[in-house]
Amino acid sequence: MIQPHPEMACANCLSPLNTLGDRYIHPTGFRPNHRHQPEPVPVTSLDTVRRTCDFCSDPHPVWTLTGGALTAVITAADGGLIQNFGDRWATCAACYEDIVQHRLDRITQRALRALPTVEAGARSRLAQLHHSFLTGLQPGRTLITTTAWPRTTITARDLPRIRDRLLRLLRGTIALPAHLNIDRPELVGQLEQSRLYWVDPTFTNLATAAAPSLPCTALHPSLIPGDASILAWAEPVGHTAAITWSTHDTRVNLVRYRAIGSGLEQHLQQHVREDIGWLAPISTHTLPLDAEINPQDHAGIAVALATWLLMGQQATESPAAELDRPTRKRYARSNRPLPDVRLVRLRTAGQAPPEGQPHSQPADRATPVERVWVTGHWRAQPYGPGRTLRRPVYIHPHLRGPDDAPIKLSTTVRVLANPPAKTKH
Repeated sequence: MIQPHPEMACANCLSPLNTLGDRYIHPTGFRPNHRHQPEPVPVTSLDTVRRTCDFCSDPHPVWTLTGGALTAVITAADGGLIQNFGDRWATCAACYEDIVQHRLDRITQRALRALPTVEAGARSRLAQLHHSFLTGLQPGRTLITTTAWPRTTITARDLPRIRDRLLRLLRGTIALPAHLNIDRPELVGQLEQSRLYWVDPTFTNLATAAAPSLPCTALHPSLIPGDASILAWAEPVGHTAAITWSTHDTRVNLVRYRAIGSGLEQHLQQHVREDIGWLAPISTHTLPLDAEINPQDHAGIAVALATWLLMGQQATESPAAELDRPTRKRYARSNRPLPDVRLVRLRTAGQAPPEGQPHSQPADRATPVERVWVTGHWRAQPYGPGRTLRRPVYIHPHLRGPDDAPIKLSTTVRVLANPPAKTKH
Protein backbone atom coordinates (compact mmCIF):
# COMPACT_ATOMS: atom_id res chain seq x y z
CA MET A 1 0.00 0.00 0.00
CA ILE A 2 1.37 3.43 -0.93
CA GLN A 3 1.61 5.68 2.10
CA PRO A 4 0.23 9.22 1.54
CA HIS A 5 2.65 12.10 1.65
CA PRO A 6 2.56 14.04 4.94
CA GLU A 7 1.21 17.55 4.53
CA MET A 8 4.13 19.90 4.09
CA ALA A 9 4.68 23.62 3.59
CA CYS A 10 7.62 25.68 2.43
CA ALA A 11 9.60 27.10 5.34
CA ASN A 12 10.65 30.04 3.13
CA CYS A 13 7.25 31.35 1.97
CA LEU A 14 4.88 29.34 4.24
CA SER A 15 2.98 28.13 1.17
CA PRO A 16 1.51 24.60 1.34
CA LEU A 17 3.23 22.28 -1.11
CA ASN A 18 1.74 19.91 -3.67
CA THR A 19 3.29 16.62 -4.70
CA LEU A 20 4.42 15.84 -8.21
CA GLY A 21 5.53 12.26 -8.47
CA ASP A 22 7.82 11.73 -5.48
CA ARG A 23 8.75 15.38 -4.87
CA TYR A 24 7.20 18.48 -3.37
CA ILE A 25 6.42 21.50 -5.55
CA HIS A 26 4.92 24.92 -5.06
CA PRO A 27 1.25 25.12 -6.05
CA THR A 28 0.19 26.07 -9.55
CA GLY A 29 0.11 29.86 -9.97
CA PHE A 30 3.08 30.46 -7.65
CA ARG A 31 4.29 33.98 -8.46
CA PRO A 32 7.38 33.93 -10.73
CA ASN A 33 9.07 36.89 -8.98
CA HIS A 34 9.10 34.86 -5.76
CA ARG A 35 10.30 31.57 -7.21
CA HIS A 36 12.64 29.50 -5.07
CA GLN A 37 13.23 25.86 -4.34
CA PRO A 38 10.74 24.38 -1.85
CA GLU A 39 11.99 23.93 1.71
CA PRO A 40 9.53 21.28 3.00
CA VAL A 41 8.62 21.24 6.69
CA PRO A 42 5.55 19.66 8.34
CA VAL A 43 2.64 22.10 8.51
CA THR A 44 2.17 21.05 12.15
CA SER A 45 5.44 22.83 12.99
CA LEU A 46 4.20 26.24 11.74
CA ASP A 47 1.91 28.80 13.37
CA THR A 48 0.93 30.21 9.99
CA VAL A 49 0.52 28.52 6.63
CA ARG A 50 -0.34 30.73 3.66
CA ARG A 51 -3.12 28.56 2.32
CA THR A 52 -5.69 29.73 -0.15
CA CYS A 53 -9.15 28.37 -0.73
CA ASP A 54 -8.76 25.34 -3.02
CA PHE A 55 -11.96 26.35 -4.81
CA CYS A 56 -11.49 30.08 -5.44
CA SER A 57 -7.99 31.03 -4.13
CA ASP A 58 -9.33 33.32 -1.38
CA PRO A 59 -6.44 33.98 1.07
CA HIS A 60 -8.50 33.29 4.21
CA PRO A 61 -9.71 29.68 4.22
CA VAL A 62 -11.72 28.63 7.28
CA TRP A 63 -12.51 24.93 6.89
CA THR A 64 -10.93 21.71 5.69
CA LEU A 65 -13.43 19.48 3.89
CA THR A 66 -12.91 15.85 2.89
CA GLY A 67 -14.23 14.85 -0.53
CA GLY A 68 -13.34 12.78 -3.56
CA ALA A 69 -9.62 12.10 -4.05
CA LEU A 70 -8.39 13.77 -7.25
CA THR A 71 -5.26 13.29 -9.30
CA ALA A 72 -4.18 14.78 -12.60
CA VAL A 73 -1.92 13.17 -15.20
CA ILE A 74 0.48 15.72 -16.70
CA THR A 75 1.94 14.57 -20.00
CA ALA A 76 5.26 15.75 -21.35
CA ALA A 77 7.77 14.74 -24.02
CA ASP A 78 9.74 12.64 -21.53
CA GLY A 79 6.68 10.86 -20.10
CA GLY A 80 3.82 11.47 -17.70
CA LEU A 81 3.72 12.66 -14.09
CA ILE A 82 0.90 12.44 -11.60
CA GLN A 83 -0.05 15.51 -9.55
CA ASN A 84 -2.02 14.65 -6.45
CA PHE A 85 -4.75 17.13 -5.48
CA GLY A 86 -5.75 14.96 -2.52
CA ASP A 87 -9.11 14.49 -0.86
CA ARG A 88 -8.81 17.32 1.70
CA TRP A 89 -9.47 20.83 0.45
CA ALA A 90 -9.25 24.18 2.19
CA THR A 91 -12.46 26.18 1.89
CA CYS A 92 -13.19 29.85 2.53
CA ALA A 93 -16.34 31.12 4.23
CA ALA A 94 -17.97 32.19 0.96
CA CYS A 95 -17.39 28.87 -0.83
CA TYR A 96 -18.55 26.89 2.19
CA GLU A 97 -21.79 28.88 2.29
CA ASP A 98 -22.32 28.17 -1.43
CA ILE A 99 -21.59 24.45 -0.92
CA VAL A 100 -24.19 24.26 1.85
CA GLN A 101 -26.70 26.10 -0.34
CA HIS A 102 -25.81 23.97 -3.43
CA ARG A 103 -24.81 27.06 -5.43
CA LEU A 104 -21.90 25.45 -7.25
CA ASP A 105 -22.11 27.86 -10.20
CA ARG A 106 -21.18 30.72 -7.85
CA ILE A 107 -18.08 28.81 -6.71
CA THR A 108 -17.00 28.32 -10.32
CA GLN A 109 -17.59 32.00 -11.13
CA ARG A 110 -15.54 33.08 -8.10
CA ALA A 111 -12.71 30.75 -9.15
CA LEU A 112 -12.72 32.20 -12.69
CA ARG A 113 -12.32 35.73 -11.32
CA ALA A 114 -9.14 34.63 -9.53
CA LEU A 115 -7.48 33.38 -12.72
CA PRO A 116 -4.99 35.77 -14.39
CA THR A 117 -6.30 34.75 -17.81
CA VAL A 118 -9.38 32.75 -18.78
CA GLU A 119 -8.95 30.28 -21.60
CA ALA A 120 -11.74 28.71 -23.61
CA GLY A 121 -13.23 25.80 -21.71
CA ALA A 122 -11.86 26.97 -18.34
CA ARG A 123 -15.34 27.22 -16.82
CA SER A 124 -16.30 23.66 -17.72
CA ARG A 125 -12.97 22.24 -16.48
CA LEU A 126 -13.23 24.08 -13.17
CA ALA A 127 -16.85 23.02 -12.74
CA GLN A 128 -15.88 19.40 -13.43
CA LEU A 129 -13.01 19.56 -10.92
CA HIS A 130 -15.27 21.02 -8.20
CA HIS A 131 -18.04 18.54 -8.96
CA SER A 132 -15.64 15.59 -8.74
CA PHE A 133 -14.47 16.65 -5.29
CA LEU A 134 -17.94 17.47 -3.95
CA THR A 135 -19.48 14.23 -5.25
CA GLY A 136 -17.46 12.39 -2.60
CA LEU A 137 -17.96 15.03 0.11
CA GLN A 138 -17.89 13.52 3.62
CA PRO A 139 -19.84 14.83 6.63
CA GLY A 140 -18.07 17.15 9.03
CA ARG A 141 -15.49 19.91 8.77
CA THR A 142 -12.21 20.77 10.47
CA LEU A 143 -11.29 24.28 11.55
CA ILE A 144 -8.15 25.65 9.87
CA THR A 145 -6.13 27.34 12.62
CA THR A 146 -3.09 28.46 10.61
CA THR A 147 -4.71 31.08 8.36
CA ALA A 148 -3.02 34.50 8.52
CA TRP A 149 -6.04 36.68 9.30
CA PRO A 150 -5.83 40.51 9.41
CA ARG A 151 -5.00 41.87 12.85
CA THR A 152 -7.97 42.16 15.17
CA THR A 153 -8.27 44.45 18.18
CA ILE A 154 -9.90 42.85 21.22
CA THR A 155 -11.41 45.04 23.94
CA ALA A 156 -12.15 44.21 27.57
CA ARG A 157 -15.91 44.30 26.95
CA ASP A 158 -15.48 41.64 24.23
CA LEU A 159 -14.04 39.05 26.61
CA PRO A 160 -17.28 37.60 28.06
CA ARG A 161 -18.67 36.98 24.55
CA ILE A 162 -15.32 35.63 23.39
CA ARG A 163 -15.28 33.10 26.23
CA ASP A 164 -18.89 32.06 25.53
CA ARG A 165 -18.13 31.44 21.87
CA LEU A 166 -14.91 29.58 22.69
CA LEU A 167 -16.80 27.31 25.09
CA ARG A 168 -19.45 26.68 22.42
CA LEU A 169 -16.71 25.71 19.94
CA LEU A 170 -15.09 23.33 22.44
CA ARG A 171 -18.44 21.71 23.31
CA GLY A 172 -19.50 21.37 19.67
CA THR A 173 -18.82 18.90 16.88
CA ILE A 174 -16.49 21.01 14.74
CA ALA A 175 -13.19 19.15 14.54
CA LEU A 176 -9.90 20.78 15.57
CA PRO A 177 -6.55 19.76 14.06
CA ALA A 178 -5.53 16.49 15.70
CA HIS A 179 -1.93 17.58 16.41
CA LEU A 180 -3.20 20.22 18.88
CA ASN A 181 -4.24 17.38 21.21
CA ILE A 182 -6.67 19.56 23.20
CA ASP A 183 -8.66 17.83 25.95
CA ARG A 184 -11.86 19.67 25.13
CA PRO A 185 -14.06 18.53 28.08
CA GLU A 186 -11.31 19.34 30.57
CA LEU A 187 -10.67 22.79 29.07
CA VAL A 188 -14.41 23.56 29.11
CA GLY A 189 -14.60 22.66 32.80
CA GLN A 190 -11.63 24.87 33.61
CA LEU A 191 -12.81 27.93 31.66
CA GLU A 192 -16.53 28.07 32.51
CA GLN A 193 -15.98 30.23 35.61
CA SER A 194 -12.46 31.46 34.89
CA ARG A 195 -11.24 35.01 35.43
CA LEU A 196 -10.81 37.08 32.27
CA TYR A 197 -7.78 39.34 31.84
CA TRP A 198 -7.40 42.12 29.27
CA VAL A 199 -3.88 43.57 28.92
CA ASP A 200 -3.88 47.25 27.97
CA PRO A 201 -1.68 48.64 25.13
CA THR A 202 1.08 50.08 27.35
CA PHE A 203 1.43 46.85 29.31
CA THR A 204 1.36 44.85 26.06
CA ASN A 205 4.26 46.92 24.71
CA LEU A 206 6.21 46.42 27.93
CA ALA A 207 5.72 42.63 27.93
CA THR A 208 6.70 42.46 24.26
CA ALA A 209 9.88 44.47 24.89
CA ALA A 210 10.83 42.46 27.99
CA ALA A 211 10.18 38.97 26.55
CA PRO A 212 13.31 38.57 24.34
CA SER A 213 15.63 38.95 27.36
CA LEU A 214 13.56 36.76 29.72
CA PRO A 215 15.94 34.32 31.45
CA CYS A 216 15.28 30.68 32.27
CA THR A 217 12.62 30.60 34.97
CA ALA A 218 11.39 28.06 37.51
CA LEU A 219 7.61 28.33 37.14
CA HIS A 220 6.27 28.17 40.69
CA PRO A 221 2.42 28.15 41.05
CA SER A 222 2.60 31.47 42.92
CA LEU A 223 3.92 33.14 39.76
CA ILE A 224 0.82 32.17 37.75
CA PRO A 225 -2.21 34.50 38.08
CA GLY A 226 -4.94 32.01 38.97
CA ASP A 227 -5.60 28.34 38.36
CA ALA A 228 -7.49 28.81 35.08
CA SER A 229 -7.97 31.99 33.08
CA ILE A 230 -8.28 33.61 29.68
CA LEU A 231 -5.93 36.49 28.87
CA ALA A 232 -6.09 38.68 25.77
CA TRP A 233 -3.70 41.43 24.72
CA ALA A 234 -4.96 44.75 23.36
CA GLU A 235 -3.12 43.97 20.12
CA PRO A 236 -1.93 40.55 18.93
CA VAL A 237 1.59 39.64 20.01
CA GLY A 238 2.98 38.17 16.82
CA HIS A 239 0.34 35.63 15.82
CA THR A 240 -1.03 35.32 19.36
CA ALA A 241 -4.12 37.30 20.38
CA ALA A 242 -4.97 35.39 23.58
CA ILE A 243 -4.03 32.47 25.79
CA THR A 244 -5.88 30.17 28.16
CA TRP A 245 -4.29 28.12 30.92
CA SER A 246 -5.19 25.59 33.57
CA THR A 247 -2.95 24.63 36.49
CA HIS A 248 -2.58 21.03 37.65
CA ASP A 249 -0.45 19.33 40.32
CA THR A 250 2.76 19.17 38.33
CA ARG A 251 2.09 21.19 35.18
CA VAL A 252 0.34 24.08 33.48
CA ASN A 253 -1.54 23.45 30.24
CA LEU A 254 -1.40 26.56 28.06
CA VAL A 255 -3.15 27.12 24.73
CA ARG A 256 -2.33 29.97 22.34
CA TYR A 257 -5.03 31.45 20.08
CA ARG A 258 -5.14 33.71 17.05
CA ALA A 259 -8.01 36.10 16.30
CA ILE A 260 -10.03 35.14 13.22
CA GLY A 261 -12.80 36.49 11.00
CA SER A 262 -11.53 40.04 10.50
CA GLY A 263 -11.87 41.43 6.96
CA LEU A 264 -14.79 39.26 5.87
CA GLU A 265 -18.02 40.64 4.49
CA GLN A 266 -20.43 41.33 7.32
CA HIS A 267 -22.78 38.38 6.77
CA LEU A 268 -19.85 35.97 6.35
CA GLN A 269 -18.17 37.34 9.47
CA GLN A 270 -21.43 36.79 11.36
CA HIS A 271 -21.42 33.14 10.28
CA VAL A 272 -17.84 32.76 11.51
CA ARG A 273 -18.74 34.39 14.84
CA GLU A 274 -21.68 32.02 15.26
CA ASP A 275 -19.79 28.88 14.24
CA ILE A 276 -16.40 29.60 15.82
CA GLY A 277 -16.29 32.92 17.63
CA TRP A 278 -13.23 35.15 17.76
CA LEU A 279 -10.43 32.72 18.63
CA ALA A 280 -8.87 29.68 16.97
CA PRO A 281 -6.21 27.64 18.82
CA ILE A 282 -2.70 27.74 17.34
CA SER A 283 -0.69 25.51 19.65
CA THR A 284 -0.70 23.79 23.03
CA HIS A 285 2.11 23.79 25.59
CA THR A 286 2.62 21.66 28.71
CA LEU A 287 4.85 23.57 31.15
CA PRO A 288 6.28 21.74 34.17
CA LEU A 289 5.85 23.38 37.57
CA ASP A 290 8.87 24.04 39.81
CA ALA A 291 11.22 23.15 36.96
CA GLU A 292 13.37 25.62 35.08
CA ILE A 293 11.84 26.64 31.74
CA ASN A 294 13.81 28.11 28.88
CA PRO A 295 11.39 30.40 26.98
CA GLN A 296 13.31 29.72 23.77
CA ASP A 297 12.33 26.04 23.98
CA HIS A 298 8.63 26.92 23.78
CA ALA A 299 8.13 28.99 20.65
CA GLY A 300 5.56 31.74 20.96
CA ILE A 301 5.05 31.81 24.73
CA ALA A 302 7.88 34.08 25.89
CA VAL A 303 5.51 37.09 25.92
CA ALA A 304 2.95 35.05 27.88
CA LEU A 305 5.56 34.13 30.51
CA ALA A 306 6.77 37.75 30.66
CA THR A 307 3.17 38.94 31.10
CA TRP A 308 2.61 36.52 34.00
CA LEU A 309 5.79 37.65 35.76
CA LEU A 310 5.09 41.35 35.20
CA MET A 311 1.55 40.92 36.57
CA GLY A 312 3.05 39.91 39.93
CA GLN A 313 5.18 43.03 40.30
CA GLN A 314 4.45 46.14 42.35
CA ALA A 315 4.19 48.32 39.26
CA THR A 316 1.15 46.37 38.01
CA GLU A 317 -2.50 46.54 38.97
CA SER A 318 -5.51 44.54 37.75
CA PRO A 319 -8.73 46.29 38.79
CA ALA A 320 -12.13 44.89 37.85
CA ALA A 321 -13.49 46.18 34.53
CA GLU A 322 -16.93 47.73 34.35
CA LEU A 323 -19.27 45.47 32.38
CA ASP A 324 -21.56 46.98 29.79
CA ARG A 325 -25.33 46.76 30.11
CA PRO A 326 -25.91 44.13 27.38
CA THR A 327 -23.44 41.78 29.09
CA ARG A 328 -25.09 42.21 32.49
CA LYS A 329 -28.56 41.58 30.99
CA ARG A 330 -27.36 38.54 29.03
CA TYR A 331 -25.90 36.91 32.15
CA ALA A 332 -28.97 37.78 34.20
CA ARG A 333 -31.29 36.10 31.66
CA SER A 334 -29.29 32.88 31.89
CA ASN A 335 -28.99 33.07 35.71
CA ARG A 336 -25.21 33.08 35.55
CA PRO A 337 -22.88 35.02 37.86
CA LEU A 338 -21.33 38.05 36.20
CA PRO A 339 -17.91 37.37 34.67
CA ASP A 340 -14.82 38.62 36.49
CA VAL A 341 -13.01 40.77 33.91
CA ARG A 342 -9.74 42.38 35.00
CA LEU A 343 -7.75 45.17 33.35
CA VAL A 344 -4.00 44.53 33.43
CA ARG A 345 -2.12 47.82 33.42
CA LEU A 346 0.80 49.68 34.93
CA ARG A 347 0.15 51.38 38.24
CA THR A 348 -0.11 55.17 38.13
CA ALA A 349 3.07 56.94 39.25
CA GLY A 350 3.02 57.65 42.98
CA GLN A 351 0.28 55.10 43.69
CA ALA A 352 0.95 52.86 46.67
CA PRO A 353 1.40 49.12 46.08
CA PRO A 354 -1.26 46.80 47.46
CA GLU A 355 -0.97 45.42 50.97
CA GLY A 356 1.60 42.68 51.30
CA GLN A 357 3.87 44.24 48.66
CA PRO A 358 6.05 46.74 50.54
CA HIS A 359 8.20 49.27 48.74
CA SER A 360 11.72 48.03 48.13
CA GLN A 361 14.42 49.90 50.01
CA PRO A 362 17.51 50.82 48.02
CA ALA A 363 20.84 49.97 49.56
CA ASP A 364 22.96 52.81 50.94
CA ARG A 365 25.49 54.00 48.41
CA ALA A 366 27.45 57.09 47.55
CA THR A 367 25.34 59.84 45.97
CA PRO A 368 26.12 60.00 42.23
CA VAL A 369 26.96 63.35 40.66
CA GLU A 370 25.19 62.58 37.37
CA ARG A 371 22.00 60.88 36.31
CA VAL A 372 22.54 57.87 34.05
CA TRP A 373 20.20 55.81 31.90
CA VAL A 374 19.49 52.27 33.09
CA THR A 375 18.13 50.05 30.33
CA GLY A 376 15.30 47.63 31.01
CA HIS A 377 16.47 44.26 32.32
CA TRP A 378 15.44 41.24 34.37
CA ARG A 379 16.82 40.71 37.88
CA ALA A 380 16.53 37.62 40.08
CA GLN A 381 14.55 38.46 43.23
CA PRO A 382 14.37 36.21 46.32
CA TYR A 383 10.85 35.25 47.45
CA GLY A 384 8.87 32.49 49.10
CA PRO A 385 9.56 30.56 52.34
CA GLY A 386 12.79 31.84 53.81
CA ARG A 387 13.36 33.76 50.57
CA THR A 388 14.84 30.58 49.11
CA LEU A 389 13.13 30.85 45.73
CA ARG A 390 14.08 33.15 42.86
CA ARG A 391 11.83 34.86 40.32
CA PRO A 392 12.72 37.22 37.46
CA VAL A 393 11.63 40.81 38.15
CA TYR A 394 11.72 43.31 35.31
CA ILE A 395 13.46 46.62 36.01
CA HIS A 396 11.96 49.32 33.81
CA PRO A 397 14.22 51.71 31.87
CA HIS A 398 14.84 54.74 34.08
CA LEU A 399 17.16 57.58 35.00
CA ARG A 400 19.22 56.78 38.11
CA GLY A 401 20.53 59.55 40.26
CA PRO A 402 19.41 62.74 42.07
CA ASP A 403 16.64 64.71 40.40
CA ASP A 404 18.73 67.86 40.28
CA ALA A 405 21.87 66.19 38.85
CA PRO A 406 22.73 66.60 35.16
CA ILE A 407 22.15 63.70 32.77
CA LYS A 408 25.31 61.97 31.63
CA LEU A 409 25.85 62.60 27.93
CA SER A 410 25.25 59.67 25.59
CA THR A 411 25.09 59.11 21.85
CA THR A 412 22.06 56.83 22.30
CA VAL A 413 18.67 58.35 21.45
CA ARG A 414 15.83 57.24 23.74
CA VAL A 415 12.18 57.96 23.00
CA LEU A 416 9.93 58.00 26.08
CA ALA A 417 6.66 57.12 24.36
CA ASN A 418 4.66 54.16 23.22
CA PRO A 419 5.70 52.83 19.80
CA PRO A 420 3.47 53.90 16.91
CA ALA A 421 0.59 51.64 15.96
CA LYS A 422 1.39 49.17 13.20
CA THR A 423 -0.19 49.84 9.86
CA LYS A 424 -2.93 47.34 9.01
CA HIS A 425 -2.83 45.79 5.56
